[in-house]
Amino acid sequence: MSGKKRTRLAQRALEKRYPNSGLYRNDGSTVLIWPIHYLPTPKEVYVSSDGVHLVVAFLNWDSDSISERGRAVEFFANGQLLAAYDESELLTGYLGREVLALFTGVARVTVVDAALDDPSGNYLLETNWGDSFRFDVTTGEIIESRTAGSVQIFLLCLMGTAAVSVVWLLRKVLMPNLKADQE
Repeated sequence: MSGKKRTRLAQRALEKRYPNSGLYRNDGSTVLIWPIHYLPTPKEVYVSSDGVHLVVAFLNWDSDSISERGRAVEFFANGQLLAAYDESELLTGYLGREVLALFTGVARVTVVDAALDDPSGNYLLETNWGDSFRFDVTTGEIIESRTAGSVQIFLLCLMGTAAVSVVWLLRKVLMPNLKADQE
């Protein structure tokens, strides 16, 4: 039997035993503690030891499957959504980074480290570009964030290039008109 077929059979057996998406006790019980919406795309799930709070994260931040997979990070309490974030909400200059990756071959932004710090009630994310985020698991709020220095430099260079281009264009368009008015 192939690995894929074995995986499908195991998945079917799991879905038969646990027919509803949600949180179950880790004791073999099939009693649903609280439900959660179906997750069509494989995501990382982090459950706090209080059995109340849950973080669902899609850590491969590719723009190709955004519409299919839902939000990048979601926070729940007793099955109720507290907060959810997309990459564009978390990352400064997300679109610029995507364009840069598309045209230059620079790596797209994705998560390289994620962890639930259960004792402190925090969830931590770090990207391959050096961005980092600390969330409060009980509220889903961002407690602390750090944008990669390379992104700030890139955005400043981009704004500087745009400003120089606008000045050059205005001079090119307006200067001939000024010379004609003076003659």
